[in-house]
Formats: sequence, C-alpha cells, structure tokens
Amino acid sequence: MTTWLRSLVQRPVEKGQGVVERTRETACEVVEHVSALGELFSVELQEYTAVQARRAALLLAALLFVLAAYALMNALGCVLLAPVLGWAWALGALLLFNLLVGGILLRAFVCSKPGPVAPQTREELQKDIQCLKIMLNSDAKR
Repeated sequence: MTTWLRSLVQRPVEKGQGVVERTRETACEVVEHVSALGELFSVELQEYTAVQARRAALLLAALLFVLAAYALMNALGCVLLAPVLGWAWALGALLLFNLLVGGILLRAFVCSKPGPVAPQTREELQKDIQCLKIMLNSDAKR
C-alpha cells in the first residue's frame, strides 16, 4: 500500500497530460484500492460470522446439558425421598454425567474468545492513514 501511494504521488506528469487526466487516474486508482479493502473486509466478516456461529452452537449445547442436569437434580431429590435406593443411584449417575458434559461445553465456550473484527482491514486502513500523514507533512515542509 505504501509503495502504491508513493508511486502515485511521485509519478512524473507526462507531456500533454493535464490536471484533469491526472486527477481521473488518481480517482480510478483510489476506487480500485477502496474496492480491494471492501473485499478484504467481506472475507474477514465471513470468517468472523463462522466463528460466532460455532460459539453460539457451543453455548446452546451447554445450556441444554445444564438444563438436563437441573431436571435430573430435581428428579433425584424426589427419588431420594422414595424408599427405593436403586433409582436414586441411577439418576445420580445421569445427573453427574450431564453436569460434567455441560461444564466441559461451557468451558469450551468461555475459552473460545474471538479476535477483533476485520484485523487485516484495520491494519491496511492504519497504513493508509500513516501514508497520508507522511505525504501531508512532506507537502507542508515544501
């Protein structure tokens, strides 16, 4: 990007090339550059959307398992009051299994924090801004 801007500014004006032609060329190149930035942003946004969809699926699965564990915990409380101890141990094992799976999925959700949206587009825009500042400072010194 830096070389593109530098070549654009330092390109010599050819004989017979007026300000209008030079401005038209510059505008076309700026439009191409902005279009490329838009494409990069689109690709990064698609990647970000895919990551967020996976995180949403993990959260949904974790919530389902936690709700199942809650239901089984209530059932276990009822069964523990009953005189038959066989059912209680079976429901207790199911409760622990659901709590374990729900906890693992919840932990996976918490640990999968996405990065910032469109980091490469942001980096390119920062480079563009730096180049423009350098160009403006060099023009001001002339």
